Amino acid sequence: MSILVLNMQWVTQGTEMFNQKPERGIEFLQEHGVLTTPLDPHEVAIFLRENPDLDKKMIREYICKRSSRGEDEDGGPSVLGAFADIFDYAGLRIDQALRLYLETFRLPGEAPLNFLVMERFAERWHSTNGDPSANTDAAFRLVYSVIMLNMDQHNHNAKKLNVPMTVEDFVKNLRGLNGSEDFDQIMLEAIFHSIKNEEMVMPAERTGLVREAYLWRVLQHRGAGNGTRYRAVPAHHQHHARLLTVACPPTWVTQATEMFNQKPERGIEFLQEHGVLTTPLDPHEVAIFLRENPDLDKKMIREYICKRSSRGEDEDGGPSVLGAFADIFDYAGLRIDQALRLYLETFRLPGEAPLNFLVMERFAERWHSTNGDPSANTDAAFRLVYSVIMLNMDQHNHNAKKLNVPMTVEDFVKNLRGLNGSEDFDQIMLEAIFHSIKNEEMVMPAERTGLVREAYLWRVLQRRGAGNGTRYRAVPAHHQHHARLLTVACPPTVSTAHITTTTCGWIK
Repeated sequence: MSILVLNMQWVTQGTEMFNQKPERGIEFLQEHGVLTTPLDPHEVAIFLRENPDLDKKMIREYICKRSSRGEDEDGGPSVLGAFADIFDYAGLRIDQALRLYLETFRLPGEAPLNFLVMERFAERWHSTNGDPSANTDAAFRLVYSVIMLNMDQHNHNAKKLNVPMTVEDFVKNLRGLNGSEDFDQIMLEAIFHSIKNEEMVMPAERTGLVREAYLWRVLQHRGAGNGTRYRAVPAHHQHHARLLTVACPPTWVTQATEMFNQKPERGIEFLQEHGVLTTPLDPHEVAIFLRENPDLDKKMIREYICKRSSRGEDEDGGPSVLGAFADIFDYAGLRIDQALRLYLETFRLPGEAPLNFLVMERFAERWHSTNGDPSANTDAAFRLVYSVIMLNMDQHNHNAKKLNVPMTVEDFVKNLRGLNGSEDFDQIMLEAIFHSIKNEEMVMPAERTGLVREAYLWRVLQRRGAGNGTRYRAVPAHHQHHARLLTVACPPTVSTAHITTTTCGWIK
C-alpha cells in the first residue's frame, strides 16, 4: 500500500477523532508522522484550514484552547497565531478578508475568546495591507464596525428596533477612528455597499459573532432608560451669587432643557448666554448638567457626548465633555458590574459600534483609575466590562438561551483566564460578578415593570439618600435668605404638602 494511501487513511481516522476530541486527533496524526513532533503550528493550521471534513465547532474549540494560544506554562506553539497568519489578505478590503476568514470555522460564543480571534484577524489584515488602517487598533475597530453594519442591514429583529444605517451614517461613525485620522471614504463606501448587497454569513449557519453582534445591539437598545437622577448643587455653586443663578432658572433651565431635547448644542448655548454655564465651556459643568437633570432626553445626552466636538477631536481641540462625563462618576470600591449598572442608568448607549467602543472605553478607563488593583490596565478593564455585558445577555436573553446553554460560573472564570494583562483576574471577584448578574439582570430603568421596577426604584432611592446630594444645605447665618429663592421654593413646597395631606389616609 502506498504512503499516499496510508496517509489518506490516517488523515481520515485523524479527522474522525478530531471531530470527537480535537487533541486526540492531532496526537494520532503525530503518532503516524502526518504531523511532526514537536508540533509545528503552521502544519496544524494547514490541516485545519484545508480539511473540509473537520467540524467547524471543533476547529474553534482547538484554536481557542489555552495551549493553542501559546499561553501554557511552557509556552507551546501558538496555533491560533499560525492559523490567522495562514491567510493572505493582500489587496483585499477588510470586508472581503472577513468573509474569507469566517468561512473556515465557527466563532467562539465567549466574548473574551471572540476578542482574541478577531484581534488576530485584525493584526493579520493590517500587516498584509498596511495603509488602509493606521495601526492594529484601527483595524480592529473597523472590523467590528463591519460586523455591526452587517447585522444592521440584514437582521430583521434589529431593523425593528432601529432604522438601518445609510452610507453617510457609516462614514460619519468612523470619523477620526483611524489613529487620529479618517479612514479612506471611498473604501468605506465600497464596504457599505458590499455588505448591504450581500449579507456576510458563515456557511450553513448564522451563528458566532454575527449572532452575538445582534444580541449586543438589543442590549444597547435597553439603554433607553428614563431613570431620574437627584439634583445636587455643585460645591463651586455655593457662593451667594452662583446660588442666585442656580435658584432662578425655573425659566432658563426649563427652556434650555426643552431646547436640548430638540437640539443639544442650542440648549448648551442658551445656558451660556444666561450665565448658567461659563464661557468658554467648562466640560465639568456640562457633565453635571447632563447627569443631574432628570428631564433631559437620554437619547439627546448620547448624541451630545458622542459628537466629535464633545470628544475633544475638533481642529481647535475643544473641551472633552465625554471625558468629563465619564470622570464625574465615583466608582471607588465598586465592582465593575456595580459600576456599570450606575453608568448605564444615565444615558442611552449609541447604536454605532465605534461610538459604543469609545463610550465603554472611557468607562473602563475611569473604573480602572478609581479602583486600580482588580485590573492590570485599561485594556484588561475593557475586556472585563465587555465580558460582563455578554454574561448578562447569556443569562437573561431568551433568544440567546435557545441557541446556547447558559454559562456556568466555572465557564465565566475559565473564559477570562490570562486576560488581566498576562495574569488571571481575582477568582472571588469573578464569581461575585457572575452571581450578581445571574440573580439580577442588568437592565435600564424603563425596561423594568411591576414589582421588579418598584423594588429597583426603592434601591435607587436608598442609594441616593446616602450621597452628598441629599444632605440638607443651610445658608450660613451671616447671609440673608434671598427673596427670589424663597419665591421659587414656596409654590412646590406648598403643593407637595397639599398632595401629601389629601392622598395619605393615615394623616388626620
